[in-house]
Amino acid sequence: MKILPFAATATAVMAGSCAVLAQETYKDSGNPNVSIPSVVQKYLNAAGMAIPVSSGQCAAPAQVALPGDTMTSGAITARDTASVTTVGYNGFDVVTGTPTAGSAVAQSVNGISSATITIAGSFTGTLEFEVSGDGGTTYVASTARQRGSGGTAGPATITATGIGVFDIDLASKTNVRVRATAAMTGSASVKINQSATTGPIEIQTPVRIQDNNSDQNLTIKPASTTPAAADPAAVVAISPNTAEVGTPATGYAQPSGGVGLSGWLSGIYHSIANTLAVNIGQSGTAGDATMTTGGTAQNLFGGATPANGFSVANPNAADDCWISDSVTAAANGKGSYRLAANGGEYDTPPAYRPVGPVSALCPTTGDVLTARRW
Repeated sequence: MKILPFAATATAVMAGSCAVLAQETYKDSGNPNVSIPSVVQKYLNAAGMAIPVSSGQCAAPAQVALPGDTMTSGAITARDTASVTTVGYNGFDVVTGTPTAGSAVAQSVNGISSATITIAGSFTGTLEFEVSGDGGTTYVASTARQRGSGGTAGPATITATGIGVFDIDLASKTNVRVRATAAMTGSASVKINQSATTGPIEIQTPVRIQDNNSDQNLTIKPASTTPAAADPAAVVAISPNTAEVGTPATGYAQPSGGVGLSGWLSGIYHSIANTLAVNIGQSGTAGDATMTTGGTAQNLFGGATPANGFSVANPNAADDCWISDSVTAAANGKGSYRLAANGGEYDTPPAYRPVGPVSALCPTTGDVLTARRW
């Protein structure tokens, strides 16, 4: 099938006689030796422009005016005190009435997709971006996106207190305006340049997704939002969010000195590394001891609690000895460990840190123990 070119025009046709031009022909895309006559004829209007018309027709057809790029300029020098602001549904303000002279710059934009608003001049005051969907009778504040250096997108805002360039979405709107809502000094030069061309599509958070079965709104929040345990949001971004969710489990303290997921992981890493360091590559300190009084417990290591762990061996050929780091050592006593004669030994388990000083008991004065702490 041959697709023929067709150029639309928004130029109004001037009434009067017209001269029908010969039908154009086009080369067949499959066979360049074959010419296909166009089904569209053209005529010359009074301005000498070639206008497409249906075959056999020479009367000037009605032309549809297409919206195009149009600019409106004005100066804002006063605060609007004449309009009426009414609190509407959900607490949103609705503005009606005619603004104070010199307090607003407005433009009709029916059929326009977007506009760029440029604010210049030297002034103090607050300018609000507003749109209407009913021909300019009712206005509400609308978000505009500020543009920065290199065309990068700046923050979304409904007001401006200084100069800048702002893009605003006008789909389905009939009017747009900039209005002074606070005391003004100086003069703000406002230019509204509308365009029928669709601008960049920007999704502004939060994005709401509704379940048609339950009518539940599911919310996807931006990464900067602090999560909460009772938040009904379906998805909350984790990275680069730095806030915790929930509470620590019983008996396990939250790591200190860090924030968010990174803080937790670094705290866990530090704890594991510290624990492993206790048992791997630690320098020991000798604490060998001789029992001064047989049958009476005495503390090893000068009564100091080993920082990370200890080891005690019984080299006595005939006597069993007992040790404890939680109570005073006693033969067959609760909390005491037996070191069998002729080489019995106790080593603290991996990742275990002593409760307190190490108490030792041997039955005979002069019995010896081989001890190390780290």
